[in-house]
Amino acid sequence: MRSGIARVKITPPVGVDLTGYVGRTGPSTKVHDDLFATALVFDDGATRIGLVSVDIIGTDLDQDAALRESISRATGIAPENLMIAATHTHSAPAIGILRQCGVPDEAYIRRLFAQIGAVTAQACENLADVEISYVRAESDLAWNRREWVINAGVQQSPTSGVITDPEIGGLFVEPVQEKRIARDARNDTIAGPVLLFNYACHGVVMGADNLEISADWIGAARSVLESSGMVGTAVFLQGCCGNINPRWRGTFDEVKRAGESVANPLLAALTNARPFENPGIKVAWARVDLPYFPLPSEEALEQEISFQREQMRKFQAEGNIGQFQIAAAMAGWAEASLKLVLDGGGPESVNVGLQVIRIGDAVLATHPGEAFCEYGLAFRKMTDRPVLPVAYANGNIGYIPTAEAYREGGYEVNDAIKYYGEKMIGPESEAIILEAVKDLLAEVG
Repeated sequence: MRSGIARVKITPPVGVDLTGYVGRTGPSTKVHDDLFATALVFDDGATRIGLVSVDIIGTDLDQDAALRESISRATGIAPENLMIAATHTHSAPAIGILRQCGVPDEAYIRRLFAQIGAVTAQACENLADVEISYVRAESDLAWNRREWVINAGVQQSPTSGVITDPEIGGLFVEPVQEKRIARDARNDTIAGPVLLFNYACHGVVMGADNLEISADWIGAARSVLESSGMVGTAVFLQGCCGNINPRWRGTFDEVKRAGESVANPLLAALTNARPFENPGIKVAWARVDLPYFPLPSEEALEQEISFQREQMRKFQAEGNIGQFQIAAAMAGWAEASLKLVLDGGGPESVNVGLQVIRIGDAVLATHPGEAFCEYGLAFRKMTDRPVLPVAYANGNIGYIPTAEAYREGGYEVNDAIKYYGEKMIGPESEAIILEAVKDLLAEVG
């Protein structure tokens, strides 16, 4: 097995709008910590893959397709052999996938996409012989933010609002001979092994009042790993954290604490890492249609538009920026939805790609959105191999709840889609996804 890595700083200029929250009071005011795009390439002599981790909230399906094509042109890696994953920090620049959550800087986005292609090409030039080990640890950072279903007495099972995914999975990539295996986009040497790590927890230690650019706890965890003397470069793949928030929130001291709670257990586990005996790569894809709920009636949408416009006038007169932006987002959703209804109702489903990659003894299984943690737990029960569940990968269609969550309701089921788009996927989606991923896991062996 050969591997190469490269990293490029993608920190935007101060003054761009941040995203992830509606109701921010203004654009970014400073850089707390830098954002990065990191490309990790593997080649077993027969198959080459590229794993790209980007400190943004996510991309929509069209953005992902364009990015995938441009990376393929820059590297020669087949588009289906690329995994493009967002770390999902909510203190990164607006990318344009959320209503009223920041105005995108189109020049920044064009430059970002070019940087991602270039850094993946650089990683291809850095290939060297490596050994790969699987590393496992646990963290208590995750907290199930749907605990309200317990307090409201609407939970459908004992685990609803309680269950988390404590597992930290990692691939430790060590050079066989040389101590230096990669260069970044400025051709500065990155020394030492690479640690690809995966954990399920939203990047939201910092809240809507934060105007500082940051990778949130993810950046803090990387810093701890890379300053340990054991890891040269740490690469993060976000897990299935649609219903998972960090248990500590609000300040950059808590960001540091959260990062340490993931990094330190992982460092302790590195001493037990053992290389895969038969490293190799297999990639499998499935395209599935996830059915949409129908939209409300024309009459209901017209009433919603009227109501939200009145709310906008009220909050604007009060100077309440946050509530004004929420009302504007809801009005925008109703207006776009009404247009769909008048045009015949719009599509009945969304076609998404599900990807499974086996690297040695471990597998990576993707979700194109904000999947609940139960999906990652389910994937691990489908195979004897270690599984790294990767959400926000290969696009982001919004929340992917469990079927149970639809019966309970709440923000992720009822409201979030009004920021992402118009139509919400239905509860049948869970069974469709699980069946497809089960087949993909069997396909990669």
